[in-house]
Amino acid sequence: MDDQARYERWHELARATLGEAAADFDPQSLYAHFRPAFHCQQPLEVLYTARPWATGFSRLEGLPDLPPTLTWPEHNGQAMDFLAQINLTHLEKGFHPLLPARGWLYFFVGDIYDWRIIPHRVLYYDGHISDLSPTPPPLDLLPPQQLLSETAFIAFTASFALDPDVEPPIWSTMHDEHKERLYEALAPLYDLCQPETTRLGGYGYSFQGPHVDRDARRYLNGFPTLLRYGYFTPPPLFRSETAREAYFQKRDEAIETAGDGERWQAEAERYQSLASKDEAIAAPVELLLGLASVMGRQWGDVGFLQFFIRQDDLAAGRFDHTFCDIIST
Repeated sequence: MDDQARYERWHELARATLGEAAADFDPQSLYAHFRPAFHCQQPLEVLYTARPWATGFSRLEGLPDLPPTLTWPEHNGQAMDFLAQINLTHLEKGFHPLLPARGWLYFFVGDIYDWRIIPHRVLYYDGHISDLSPTPPPLDLLPPQQLLSETAFIAFTASFALDPDVEPPIWSTMHDEHKERLYEALAPLYDLCQPETTRLGGYGYSFQGPHVDRDARRYLNGFPTLLRYGYFTPPPLFRSETAREAYFQKRDEAIETAGDGERWQAEAERYQSLASKDEAIAAPVELLLGLASVMGRQWGDVGFLQFFIRQDDLAAGRFDHTFCDIIST
């Protein structure tokens, strides 16, 4: 599917959804706020993993169907939790221009309570299905924090995701009248393109207002150490100078203990030298996978886990540099 065919697909959806209101917008300008995405079909059918199931299908939890060339990821001596495998050949061919046309993606996560930098791994395999088999975690590792005895097959419908920056700044006291009017007009289309379901590709979920991918862009554009230790997070209000000094001393000690001092210094100097801080988030990122709270999981108080990747890495089929976070208030 080429760009023109993708645009015509979106234009047909927009006209059918907005009705007469569609004539109030320049469709090409409006289309710039959307990306192709795949939304998970609902509801899920939960199945027990004790029964043998067909290998290689897209599904959540259970055991991953891994080839011998891929090993179960671990973090600090503990096997990571397996979350999902996606069979890319089962997606509508060519609809998403950056995703590989074939192969499997596997998603694993470590300690989700390290919310600033969540340990995780994304694996990719583009070989033959005959190489795959259900793979338990290695016996020499501590078991995953949660290894469920259930699985659920998932299927995706090709659609579009709306840029959260189009929404009103709901977490801000500043009023944006233009954005309010645009959002109100697009509300019917928004309901279709920002559903609260598991999603592959497109934009991140919108629950935290504009720039929901800002941390991902900082991390993936070369400032992971600054993000890890809260460089971009405003410090709390201190009751005294002693409290302020203790706060920053504790942070400095954590950086030194982890051996991250040189990386912290280099990233801080590079960030401070930027002519515009927007350069720190310049390279665009894509939501690789967004997971809703299903299968006995609860991802924070809002209930969504997100995996992000730089668009250039996604286009090149590189999945070793990704960012994972939980949407939380």
